[in-house]
Amino acid sequence: MSLIYYFFLLLFAFSILTLFPFIFIFFILSRTFLVCFFGTSTKVYLSYISIVPTNFPGIPTSPAIAPTISLAKEDGKYMESFAYNMKVLGDIFNKEDQVDSELDKINEKIEDINKEVNKNGYKATTLMVSDGSLSAFGSDSRFGMIYNNFGFKNTDSNLKSADHGQDISFEYIASQNADYMFVIDRSVISSDKNQKPAKEILNNDLVNKTDAAKNNNIVYLDTYSWYLSDGGFISTNTMLDEIDNAINNK
Repeated sequence: MSLIYYFFLLLFAFSILTLFPFIFIFFILSRTFLVCFFGTSTKVYLSYISIVPTNFPGIPTSPAIAPTISLAKEDGKYMESFAYNMKVLGDIFNKEDQVDSELDKINEKIEDINKEVNKNGYKATTLMVSDGSLSAFGSDSRFGMIYNNFGFKNTDSNLKSADHGQDISFEYIASQNADYMFVIDRSVISSDKNQKPAKEILNNDLVNKTDAAKNNNIVYLDTYSWYLSDGGFISTNTMLDEIDNAINNK
């Protein structure tokens, strides 16, 4: 292929002001074996394909570059989506037995957590804190496994499903009075190093009067595993271990 070919390819990439086309260029040049889309990249891929001129030289749709699958997770059905995706990859790479073995271990962990949670009837509130902004997540959200699989009772069954949760206040947190408060701190992954950490933001009179605070049950979850790189065996095991440690005071 000529240099002019790649010049126009790069020019098109610059014209739509996103890094995503450069990923496509990498796919083309590297003779990629398999293309997997996760989470928001699936939406970006679909929107990108929708605006690419079909006759633009050298911009094939992804299946023309390599076999393409989406490993996106459905909100409210994390564990189901996770298990399905792992089985798909196990089938592709001939690792079915290994995948089944790991899934069995994960299901055992979930059963143990669920048994302990239901025995005590624990209620939970799931929060994301981002530089003073607070949002709550329910059973239909990306963190719905806390309620749907682990067995916690949702303190608010009316929460709307949204990518970044439903905006709430400190007064809302106090009114829920959860036994456990699970917190995802976005400051951990923020480029703004001046952001206050969630632990500092939640240290106030309204939050401190809740049962979760009084019993030292405000649990600051690993942001990378729960928010940034969820969906794999390592991150899912980390998530389960964090919940298990929280309810068993480890």
